Amino acid sequence: MNKLLINKRNIAPIQKVIIDAASFHFEQQYGPHKVIEYTVNWKYKDLNLYFHIIKAVIFFIIKSRKLSNIINYSIEGVNIGLPAFSTAMRTFKVYDSKIFLYYSVFKQLISAVRMYFFSTKIIKESQINSEELVVYIDDIAYLNSILFDSLMKSEVGVYTNKYPHGYMLYKNKKHTQISSAKYEYPKINESEEKYHDYMEKRLTNPLDFIPYLNADISVKIKKYKPKMANAQTVLIYPHSFTDAQLVYGYDGFLNMYEWLEFTLDVLIDKNVNIIVKGHPNYWAKNYESEVIEWDLKLWNRLQKKYNTNKYVEFIDFPVSNKDQLDSLDPKNTVVISHHGNAAVEAAYLGFKSISSSCSIWGNEYYSFCETWSTREEYKEILCNLQSIEYPNAVKLKNFVSDRYMYKYAYHGKFMLLSIVSREIGIPIKDLITAPSLVTIDKFKDYEGSIKKISSAIHEFSY
Repeated sequence: MNKLLINKRNIAPIQKVIIDAASFHFEQQYGPHKVIEYTVNWKYKDLNLYFHIIKAVIFFIIKSRKLSNIINYSIEGVNIGLPAFSTAMRTFKVYDSKIFLYYSVFKQLISAVRMYFFSTKIIKESQINSEELVVYIDDIAYLNSILFDSLMKSEVGVYTNKYPHGYMLYKNKKHTQISSAKYEYPKINESEEKYHDYMEKRLTNPLDFIPYLNADISVKIKKYKPKMANAQTVLIYPHSFTDAQLVYGYDGFLNMYEWLEFTLDVLIDKNVNIIVKGHPNYWAKNYESEVIEWDLKLWNRLQKKYNTNKYVEFIDFPVSNKDQLDSLDPKNTVVISHHGNAAVEAAYLGFKSISSSCSIWGNEYYSFCETWSTREEYKEILCNLQSIEYPNAVKLKNFVSDRYMYKYAYHGKFMLLSIVSREIGIPIKDLITAPSLVTIDKFKDYEGSIKKISSAIHEFSY
């Protein structure tokens, strides 16, 4: 019998909608099946599990003086160190106590070992069962990336609703959580007219085109007057400090706070004007998450540390990216973002840009700006800002076409929450900030809505 496995914890109405859509899609693809709930648990009789736990403990004791050593720790070719570390960083406490940081990393490393061996249990079941087995995973970041990578390696299918691609079925041993984010798909070729029309509208009305942006950006800023009249200006876009750390890989920085401190420390000695534009979602409203509160605390801590430097200016309120960029001279400004979409908009307006190769445009087909892969490469770039080239217009259009304009991607009209929004009459921004607003009774034709969502599920192919 075909089987669709779902996590027993997925009991919220929005998860039921997503799973029911996967089940309908699965039936269309493979025929009748059972939906089976699973829980991640210990395999107490597996001596190999205990061997690898002991091995991980010894590795941690020997190598953890330098925490970056944890990042590349793997079992049988599946990286468990990076997801363990990224999961440990999902709390404000690790920034306040080094002891708690080490404890959290150690705890998550052991949990990562457990997750890997749980994945082998699913794989063995798929090998014994001659029928089709697919697993639904609600989020393939953090520890779930171990489950995803392991299942991909053994060609066990996975349904997941993942940024930036949307709701997809993955089943290819070439995939990992990190490589799938950068995967060059679907390589559509939008016309120049449509491309420019989209970008102009996105810049002018960001709240209508960026579904996760939920802050009041009505405040305007005046034209920027450089502190040093003849010096270059650097505009830096910070990120969340406690969410999605290392989700696109490791480039020399363990978290976004460390990256931002390093950037400022290097640039302060380079006689440049520095603007740090707070991420609008530091002031977002109505999110059902502690992340906003944590990020704002760390943002305030960063300001307190660097406010004494007269050449560093903090934009400490939400403002639109276009308004910010319009206040600057593109010929004398370089923008820096680790992996944020604000860099895409800046590049479109002709600003020289720097970002990490650990971003969703990190591959050759999309890489429109200057990128770094190591801390040393990044420092070299920061020390030679005059050598930065203007954005590659062709690659920029490739990225915008696939990631923003493609109808099934996260910004497209057939993104899962876009469909749900239309079906129940609640704005998509409200659904993103408060998924609990989705309840089954709000659907006028639940089965019809499930079919619509199912039809939007697509599959990667090489």
